[in-house]
Amino acid sequence: MKRNRRNLKKREGSTLVVALMIFTVLFIVGASVMSMVTMAVKVQGVGQKQTQALYGAESGITFVQAALEKTFETATLVAQETAESDETFQQLIVNFIGQDPENKFTESAKQLAYWSDADTLVSVLPPTRASNISLEILDAHQYDVENKKWLFGVQSTFTDQSQIERVVQVDIEITIPPWSPAPNDKEPNPEVEVPLEPLLIRNSLTIGGNLYIENNNVNVQNNVFVAGRPSDELDSVQDKYEGGIYNNQPSGGNLVFPDGRVVATGQTFHANGNTTSGLKSANIYAQNILITESADFEARAGILDNDLVVTATDSNIIFDNYYGINDVTIDRPSLYRDSSSILINTPDPSKIRLNISTSAYISGTAMIDLAKPYQTGESVAVQGNYLVYTLPIEELTTLCNNPQTTTEIGKCSELVYEYRQPLQVLTGVQKLDGFQEWTIAQKAKYFREVANTVTKAQELLNYSASVNVARWNSFAAGALLYTENNQVKVKIPEADTSAKITAMQADQQPEYARQVYRLGYTAAEGLPVTAAEEKAYLQAVYDQYGEDAWGIHNIIDFSNGEPVSPENIGSYEDAINENLLYNPDPNKTVHVIDGDQACPPTTEAVCLKMFDRWEDRLIITAGDVIFHTNKGYVFSGAVIAAGDMTITGTGAVRIQLHQNMAELIAKYGGDKLAGVFLPVEKPETASLLVTNNEEEKPTEFGYYSPQEAVIFKRWQLVR
Repeated sequence: MKRNRRNLKKREGSTLVVALMIFTVLFIVGASVMSMVTMAVKVQGVGQKQTQALYGAESGITFVQAALEKTFETATLVAQETAESDETFQQLIVNFIGQDPENKFTESAKQLAYWSDADTLVSVLPPTRASNISLEILDAHQYDVENKKWLFGVQSTFTDQSQIERVVQVDIEITIPPWSPAPNDKEPNPEVEVPLEPLLIRNSLTIGGNLYIENNNVNVQNNVFVAGRPSDELDSVQDKYEGGIYNNQPSGGNLVFPDGRVVATGQTFHANGNTTSGLKSANIYAQNILITESADFEARAGILDNDLVVTATDSNIIFDNYYGINDVTIDRPSLYRDSSSILINTPDPSKIRLNISTSAYISGTAMIDLAKPYQTGESVAVQGNYLVYTLPIEELTTLCNNPQTTTEIGKCSELVYEYRQPLQVLTGVQKLDGFQEWTIAQKAKYFREVANTVTKAQELLNYSASVNVARWNSFAAGALLYTENNQVKVKIPEADTSAKITAMQADQQPEYARQVYRLGYTAAEGLPVTAAEEKAYLQAVYDQYGEDAWGIHNIIDFSNGEPVSPENIGSYEDAINENLLYNPDPNKTVHVIDGDQACPPTTEAVCLKMFDRWEDRLIITAGDVIFHTNKGYVFSGAVIAAGDMTITGTGAVRIQLHQNMAELIAKYGGDKLAGVFLPVEKPETASLLVTNNEEEKPTEFGYYSPQEAVIFKRWQLVR
């Protein structure tokens, strides 16, 4: 019995030892796990801080750009006051800025401030960011007299409160533009000059139908105009996206437009598939941009009459400047327009990254396609957010019972809903003196407040899209979503927003009319008009929304001229002798193919064969044109096609404008093109022009684009 007790005590002692060992092991494992988790959190936190610091360093470069552009504007205004020629204009700018490496541009960049006059620097940096960003000028050169430009680098360093530092460098080139005199002071009534065949001198491609890009490497070196074929019917909102430019390249395709070019279409630019639309140095004028699947898109400036629509599943979208220029909605059988907005309409907005780095102007707000369309208060709208306009009153009590918001939005008892199949939406308030429909500004106010205060709204709102805009230089008619420090915020119109948008429209709407509705021509060819009169005329053209738009038929008469249609050119020697193809038959298709390809066996095909590099070529056709290559070639010249154009094959295609198209036409066209090019007639809307030359007109200075003069080149992450 004693032995059993002794054994029991031994067992109890060993159990205690085992328990202590297990506890020790568990403690060590738990401590290790906690240490690993803590380390991971720290690493993640450091990573987030490094990313935020990188954004901060990049924002320093953005502030530099804003400062330099404003200094450039001041310099041109100062020079414009007394300039009498291009030479004196440039010298006055140099005198104002200085020739030494330490000049007003480098000082402006270093101080993050612009020169409002010769002696005054005005900061462009918000006070809250002043202590975080430091700038250093790198490799500044003496003013280049021959090329009329300043060259220097800028290094932006951002240091956060944790002393995490990121450094970014860029190279900067600032060029003095040619002088543009003030009409009244320098030339009392300058006439709009009409160059020989201006369309051909400026456009590589002028297409009356649609442009289909199905080749995986296309580089277009000059301006492009594509009228686009709209949908025959406008039965739904989606029909408005039909026609225009289709970038349907195979997976990984790349479409490139070089520095300073204009890409214009009267319909929609479609970025489809897994492609890159590299318009990063080009200005695109279009009714819409539609980005689908996993396409990426980049442009210097987007000037859109309607919407930027993103339905892609994964996409990077980048603009330096974005202008949504239309503030009205038109719905009639022959014409549909929404007020301009940005729509992110994809199941997973977290994979959409939209970045507008310099300035954003959005004149309108998003529409909900109901039986009776409903205009929201959002200029940047993400899929699903429209549901906040359908919230019942019981969900809004924290908002509509708040005295700080009821002045703008209304009390709970005053809110009015309207059923617009299939949704019931908030439309305004019922006051003692009658129903008051909400304005866009009130809807924007409602959207921001409901997002901040209403629990149900916070559950509905989709904030996952990454929207980075230059918010200090962004102006939208409605609510503007943007991302700051990994948090999505809502900006609503401010006191000066309406005036800013109106000023933008006064500049961009006439230019849109020129590029899209007038094929890039000056407003009224051959009419003795001033720049101010021309701008007024173009505004009148814009206000018609393309109902009097010019097309190929305004510049080409296919009933005239002598057909030039070589068939199956069989040798390089033959090919170089055929510099002109003129086809007046709309039923024939022009095929531009490799030298070893066979021409399609049909009487409706006109074939030209390419041998390595094709110089001095001009194609004018009443039908379609197809470029097909598996070897690759360079097309030097221009294409005017009344039908569609398709670029296909696996070989790289480069299309560049011949350096002197007028000379090319004169040399190879001769009698063959007699009567083909039409004189541009005075349109009916030209009666809107002021043609009384004796009428006193206000002084109008020439316009100099800061974005074209101040160029940021090589970007480098230092650390």
